[in-house]
Amino acid sequence: LTAYNASCHCGALSLTLRIPSLSQNDNGSNIKVSSCNCSICTRNGYLMVYPKRENVVFHSGFDNSEDNKGPGGSYSFRGSKRAVHRFCKVCGSCVLVDVHDADF
Repeated sequence: LTAYNASCHCGALSLTLRIPSLSQNDNGSNIKVSSCNCSICTRNGYLMVYPKRENVVFHSGFDNSEDNKGPGGSYSFRGSKRAVHRFCKVCGSCVLVDVHDADF
């Protein structure tokens, strides 16, 4: 697995994910890069990879407390609430989509 560091534009949110290399596909173990057809992802041109939860480490800004005073915010559609878009409240960058009970 290859470690990739990720952050929002201003750096208030940061994380590391470990996935098969995005640049190698010789051994057949490359990770699938997908696009979503929801209005947010389509409008912003997001591409997604889906690592296992145990391969994602959150470093800063992701606050799950009740008052959520940190720089991380979240949004989900009113319907199924299966996907939670996590974004930075400082710079507005979406850094990940937390997908619940997905069949990937």
